[in-house]
Amino acid sequence: MRVQFRDYVAKALSSSQEVVRNTLIVAMDDQTEKLTEKNDALKAMVTTLKEQIAELKGELTIYKVALDIKDNATKINIIANYFTDAALLRWCCRSTDEKQGITELTIAMVEPESFVELSLRKDEFESSKPKETCNGGEECEEDRNGNIKNDVMRDHIMGSGSLTKNQKG
Repeated sequence: MRVQFRDYVAKALSSSQEVVRNTLIVAMDDQTEKLTEKNDALKAMVTTLKEQIAELKGELTIYKVALDIKDNATKINIIANYFTDAALLRWCCRSTDEKQGITELTIAMVEPESFVELSLRKDEFESSKPKETCNGGEECEEDRNGNIKNDVMRDHIMGSGSLTKNQKG
């Protein structure tokens, strides 16, 4: 009986095994179809996204070019304003010079130089005069009238009497 039971179980299992195998094959085919559909859908989505990315890159390039043109226009406008300001400043300075009677730049440059020369010569003449000194090389003090206060030095330098610097020489 055991042998019969074993044969019966073996036949049942083998028939069940075929049923399970067929069921698994059908289930796997079904899952494969579903995965293939999802894979195709994902591929289509990726393709669509790549197309959109390419389109956006093109629009970005157009935007950058337009922005660069706008920046260049702004730069050109700034440069034009700079030249306009420079021209107005030059005109203003020129009209101011003309109002003062100075018509050429060389004349405008020569006049201040001549003033500088005169002022330098004036300083040279006064600074070249020797200073009067008292005892020990000290400078002599004068009162408001130009008289030397130190009597001993006055007599020694100018002789007797009260002479001023202007009367001396």
